[in-house]
Amino acid sequence: MTRNGSDTNVCASTTAVVVNGTVVGLLDNAEFTTTSLRLEPGQSLVLYTDGVTEGRVDGRLYGEARLAASVAGHTGPATDLPALLLADVLAYQGDWPRDDIAVVAIHVPE
Repeated sequence: MTRNGSDTNVCASTTAVVVNGTVVGLLDNAEFTTTSLRLEPGQSLVLYTDGVTEGRVDGRLYGEARLAASVAGHTGPATDLPALLLADVLAYQGDWPRDDIAVVAIHVPE
């Protein structure tokens, strides 16, 4: 997912970058794809595992829409996004994660 706008932009927008993959380190002959993406100044890239979007409570998933809203609504620096998203998805699940959760954010300064 990319995030447009500066680190202090309240009305940032997000764009999904769909790249499906496989579990790393589990399969001996796993095949991986390569994807290129150009980030412009002021944009951020947020990478995450399915443990974020598939976080659940009472059968309801955290989901892509909630993730996008959290990223777009964040008003601080992109470096704060991983901790923010981790806290939000854990709180959503009552602090009991049911899957691995990993989040990485990369920001291109303006």
